[in-house]
Amino acid sequence: MFHIKDDIRAQRSAQLLYNGLMTLLDTKHFNQITVSDLSRESTVGRTIFYRHFDDTIDILTWQCTKHMRDALTNYVAAFKPNDETSSLLRYVLTSILSPKNVKAWETLLEIERLDIIYNVFIQNAHIVLECYEQIGLYHPNDDYTYFVSTRVGFFNRHIKWLAA
Repeated sequence: MFHIKDDIRAQRSAQLLYNGLMTLLDTKHFNQITVSDLSRESTVGRTIFYRHFDDTIDILTWQCTKHMRDALTNYVAAFKPNDETSSLLRYVLTSILSPKNVKAWETLLEIERLDIIYNVFIQNAHIVLECYEQIGLYHPNDDYTYFVSTRVGFFNRHIKWLAA
């Protein structure tokens, strides 16, 4: 689990670690990357790494959580009911699979961590559900798990197709 405080230094250190991980992924498989490799590449000490993250997968989880939160927040801000271009799936895929974000998501697929993709969506789904509830597209008594599971299922199918 990641533990990043909401201060500039912590955010900067976490971002340096993420950038280091992305650089290392150009030459190594994710499972071969060690904390020492990350520390060297990112110039962030091991102590700081362990202050923010429990392990390397936490870096991907943290970044993908940010990607999803930003994508869903931006979707809600741009959402127009009855507009066929307001597709949640299209918007989210376009946003999180942008050139600057795609490597993190592809890595999760490569290491078969679909559970993280599901959990990231679950943690952020409330952003869309609150919007949908206000316009009558979702009711709190509806099956939340079904709503999220269907979206994640479509997402996983499309991201696998795009990554191929």
